[in-house]
Amino acid sequence: MSSNEPLPGPPEETGNSRPSPADNAHFSPPEEYEPTRPTDRDRAAPPLPPGWRPILDAPPSVIASKPKPPHPNLGFAILWMILFVIVSQGVGVAVAIVVIILQLLLHAQDVEAYLKRMSDPAFASSAEFAPVLISAFFVAEVVSIALGWLVLRLVAGRDWTRQVALRRPGFAHVVFALLLFPAVVLVGEGMGELAKQLPLPHLVELEKFMEQVGNWPWWMAVLIIGFGPGIGEELWFRGFLGRGLVGHYGLIWGMVWTSLLFGIMHLEPVQIIYAPVIGFVLHYVYWTTRSLWLPMMLHLLNNSLGVLATSRNVPGHWIFERLDQSVHQVNHPALIYLGAMILLVTVGYALYQSRARLEADSPNGIPWRPSSPGVEYPPSLSGTHVVHPMPSPTMWGIALAGALLFVAACMAAVRIS
Repeated sequence: MSSNEPLPGPPEETGNSRPSPADNAHFSPPEEYEPTRPTDRDRAAPPLPPGWRPILDAPPSVIASKPKPPHPNLGFAILWMILFVIVSQGVGVAVAIVVIILQLLLHAQDVEAYLKRMSDPAFASSAEFAPVLISAFFVAEVVSIALGWLVLRLVAGRDWTRQVALRRPGFAHVVFALLLFPAVVLVGEGMGELAKQLPLPHLVELEKFMEQVGNWPWWMAVLIIGFGPGIGEELWFRGFLGRGLVGHYGLIWGMVWTSLLFGIMHLEPVQIIYAPVIGFVLHYVYWTTRSLWLPMMLHLLNNSLGVLATSRNVPGHWIFERLDQSVHQVNHPALIYLGAMILLVTVGYALYQSRARLEADSPNGIPWRPSSPGVEYPPSLSGTHVVHPMPSPTMWGIALAGALLFVAACMAAVRIS
């Protein structure tokens, strides 16, 4: 074939003929059918940030997408918080009205005298009014727990317990959380005392309410005031709202927004000031330990201690009353609060250094990472597990030193008084 002759093209297809490899030797498909192959630049591209996933069949340097953060953002979180208050408190008020009506029916022969007793402000603190509050609060707490479970199940899905880390904590984390408990109580107490110095209105007289709770059976008071909020409010705020807010705004701001909403939910102005501080500490414990059980435990213990300090029929009542008086009657409570802050910082630092971590199952593997900041556990078959590292001797020493300094500050405050 001379150089001037044109190159042969693909043969015309007939009914029974197919082109041979020799016939296609000089034929190449159009450029748009060229398969996509990664270039050297694509191979050298740095790894994607955690949570980013490339579109299938595209080089990572070309297209990458970031998953949507979990629901809710701040706007929806405010609406959810309002719904939580309306539903739980509304149900409680409805139950209280029903119980009062039943009591009126039981006192049908002497309704005027009963209504006169009800008009007396002291009636709210009487043992006769206790069944009304017990019924209302019990139903309200059951509704709050059920509502938290339902919303998490619908929004987070069937494996919501994995996503909110409703998991058993490590042994060292339980010890650190228990060491932190006095600091949680006293820091909240100190903030509450400061808030009482401000000219704030009062929707609820907390002291009178706790006097009323003192008329309840102590185990019933612990069940309703301790276990109820400890489970329901932690499911709702740390588990549901906290998961979305941390996913949208990062760890610090997510914890701040969650804690503020946690304080606003209490409605009482004094609680709105000090509850966010407690909420932030609870969320910090939640994040470092990767277990929702521990903030639940601290919340439960905090509320239960307040109940037992006012209960008149709990065994060993004088012990709890003495503990409560020792804080309020010392001449220099600032020493106790200072010791609580030292305990909070030292144990909090030890918790941070021994925080739960995600590690790959194989030594050379790359651990799975959640699509947004949070405490989510790795899914099954992800090749990743959660490690609760044992604190180093230094961290144990720092936590123990903080505990000893706290005890010394309390003893010095009592001695000076």
